[in-house]
Amino acid sequence: MGFRINTNVAAMNAHRNSVQTNLGLDKSLNALSSGLRINKAADDASGMAIANSLRQQAQGLGQAINNANDGIGVAQTADGALEEYTKIIDTVRTKAIQAASDGQTLDTRKKIQADIDRLLEEAQNIASTTSFNGQTLLNGAYQNKSFQIGAYSGETVKLSIGDTQTSQVAKFSLAETSVGFSRLSGAANSAGGSASLSVTVVNADGTTATVSTSTISFASGADLSGYEIAQAVVDKFNQQAQIAGADVRASIVEATGSTVDNPEYGIRVDSSGDLTGITLGDGVADGNSAAIAANTAAGLNNNLSTVDVTTRRDAQKAITIASYALKDIDATRSDIGSVQNQLESTVRNISITQVNVTAAESQIRDVDFAAESANFSKLNILAQSGSYAMSQANAVQQNVLRLLQ
Repeated sequence: MGFRINTNVAAMNAHRNSVQTNLGLDKSLNALSSGLRINKAADDASGMAIANSLRQQAQGLGQAINNANDGIGVAQTADGALEEYTKIIDTVRTKAIQAASDGQTLDTRKKIQADIDRLLEEAQNIASTTSFNGQTLLNGAYQNKSFQIGAYSGETVKLSIGDTQTSQVAKFSLAETSVGFSRLSGAANSAGGSASLSVTVVNADGTTATVSTSTISFASGADLSGYEIAQAVVDKFNQQAQIAGADVRASIVEATGSTVDNPEYGIRVDSSGDLTGITLGDGVADGNSAAIAANTAAGLNNNLSTVDVTTRRDAQKAITIASYALKDIDATRSDIGSVQNQLESTVRNISITQVNVTAAESQIRDVDFAAESANFSKLNILAQSGSYAMSQANAVQQNVLRLLQ
């Protein structure tokens, strides 16, 4: 190795290594002081991209939890109001039962009616004023509301709350009722037969529920006229209509003779509930089924706001209306409870996911203090040794002077 003055290669190498060591020290001190392994893209380009994606997901999940809790708040607000609403209907039903007894006079029934009117006024007040964040909940306006319960679009839960205004609760009417005759061929007195009568209640949303079924039997060899058959059907219809609480009655308006070769009887009711006619199918003698139909009945207008207990018969109907109202409210509360349970389950699941996603981001972005402290100690020692090496490399040049002495 020659002796040179102009170029001190040893000092240059020592300087280069010291520069790299100082850069490492700066990075290590930055990590230790910030607590982050990645402070800029150059620290770990791909790691930063992954960590940022995980952070966005975790933040989205955090907001989704808040959204779900808002939904739970809506459900709890609505259910709490409907609980009081249910108590009111229970009281109305109890008072209707009280008024249905003939131990009551017209005067006492009017007093009971006054109590019921005030209760229904409060029920209507609950339905029209219950709100959450300025949105009314129980008047039918809260429909198809979505709660974003995920970090990405489309992850939603929908909530709809039915209309619980007193004019919209317990709406029902008599549906078209069919009567089928079996084993009838020829005249009615030549073979036995029977007819099943089913009175069905239709809610305002189109759902139906059968109240009961009755059967009219015809003994073999019985000499029944079309009039008698129609009368039997009408009697059964009226009986079931009374049970259903519908304000509709039927009676015979014409008869067609002693056989049922071509009878045409049925029940036709106008919008006020008045009977306008009866039809009993056609071709019964040929085995075709017969039908009675209540096209429009006053029962269509039955709802909680129409409860009237000033007569025993009206009080009986009021009991039925209150019972249907309780079923309607219970169904609404059941839907709300189901959505609330779903949202609570979602919050629990999202909370776990958020923790795991945040932990994954931390593994990438955050510094491991134990490892980084050890790395800093190493670099600090290297920096000190590098400074010593540079001083020694510069001192080597002094040896050239000895050659010149």
